[in-house]
Amino acid sequence: MMKKMFFMVVFTMQFYCIIAQQQNTQICNQFTKLSEKYKMMIPKDFCMPNGYLCYYFINDRDLTSDGKNDLVIHWQKLNMKDGDTTFVTIYQRINDSTLIHKATLSNLYPLYFKEYVLEYAPPKDLENIFSKLAENAQRFKVEFRKNEIWIELFTEAQAGVDLFFKYDTNKKNWYLIKEVYWFGDNLRMERKIRETKTIKNGMSIQQFNMFDYLDD
Repeated sequence: MMKKMFFMVVFTMQFYCIIAQQQNTQICNQFTKLSEKYKMMIPKDFCMPNGYLCYYFINDRDLTSDGKNDLVIHWQKLNMKDGDTTFVTIYQRINDSTLIHKATLSNLYPLYFKEYVLEYAPPKDLENIFSKLAENAQRFKVEFRKNEIWIELFTEAQAGVDLFFKYDTNKKNWYLIKEVYWFGDNLRMERKIRETKTIKNGMSIQQFNMFDYLDD
């Protein structure tokens, strides 16, 4: 559970697809209430459990460094409760009609909480996680860039770190290559770089855990 904890980012394109309530324990995109335009974007092998929805797609970024725009699907429960997770599924585009599953990640965004204020009382078993997220969860960012997944974390009120995961064409995955530590008022773009670390043999995107940085 400690690895499922990153908050949703507002992107430039957003739409909702409500998943029909079926008795199946596993349902696929044919049960998704989408326009025909967006149904065509979803790979046939993409499935979500009953009661989930896909709420945001990105299909204009080359994440795998092959010159083709890949597909990123954000999905989560239809009715989120404290402790629930946002999932991200990435497909590599081979051609106009073929997409290959690359990863399904549950660690890019914080766990969901109804409110992110210190006065809020979460379930007892989530109090420790919530206490670390309450001040900064709404300011976390994730961006899917060319060949790269970029994560910005606030580690305290006026300081944070940017993490750069670059796609390795040999290993066929994203790996941490750089950490940039900063301080200042990020909302006003008044940041000063405290330290930049170039990472060799960095962790994969699947190994990323936000609390490795917040616990310091």
